[in-house]
Amino acid sequence: GLRLGEALELWWDRDDRLMVVMEGKHPTLRIPGTHEKGNTDRLLPMAPEFAEFLDTTPVTERTGRVFAPEPRRKKMGGNRMGLNYASRSISAIGKSANVKVHTYESGRVKFASAHDLRRSFGDRWATRTVDAA
Repeated sequence: GLRLGEALELWWDRDDRLMVVMEGKHPTLRIPGTHEKGNTDRLLPMAPEFAEFLDTTPVTERTGRVFAPEPRRKKMGGNRMGLNYASRSISAIGKSANVKVHTYESGRVKFASAHDLRRSFGDRWATRTVDAA
């Protein structure tokens, strides 16, 4: 359930950034304290399906950002899609796919955005985990 900005800033090989750790029995996400509210380094479990997806990347190619989508048009030498453009693109896909999240009394429809997909993942994932309480 990464935020879109977190997914775009996820690295294979940077200890000072949000990073994938594929070694060991259970792959994790490493979050340095400098990038976390509690200012504490954290290792978080990774959804097995996400780990399987990441594992399809050959070990020799596990450098740099995990996700580096290219923009449709490269402006001013940019070679990587920015957060705002990625967010708008995902929202446009939600609208084109007619994935309705909410219909307001006025009749206006809210279509799926990246945050809606994150929330949906959280709802589904919560039913698969053990309650910490």
